[in-house]
Amino acid sequence: MWTLRYDYEVRDEKDVFAEVPNPRVPKEMLELAEHILETKAGHFDPKRFKDDYELALRKLVKRKAAGEKIEALPSAEDTGKVINLMEALRRSVQGGDVAGSRANRSSKKKRARRPGHRHRKVA
Repeated sequence: MWTLRYDYEVRDEKDVFAEVPNPRVPKEMLELAEHILETKAGHFDPKRFKDDYELALRKLVKRKAAGEKIEALPSAEDTGKVINLMEALRRSVQGGDVAGSRANRSSKKKRARRPGHRHRKVA
């Protein structure tokens, strides 16, 4: 399922990207991206590569052809779980739990309920 294009079918990049803004990327994000690239870089061996998507699709088609009923899997939107990407990346770099451990969450609650710490009510 790979598509090759003739040269007359390929559009010029200037036409495609002319309206795309050039945003300023914070230094912290660049450093984090560099760190991820440095730690995850390695040699690619095509013999070890397998297309999991294609394999799963083939299995699904075989099941469908055999008459099995195929149920749709819940999407990420259905779970309602929202993850702050930058926070998840920071935690992964620091070796912490991406989703936030129970101990981490409970310690935040304890800090919020410190004795002597009062919240002012705003009318």
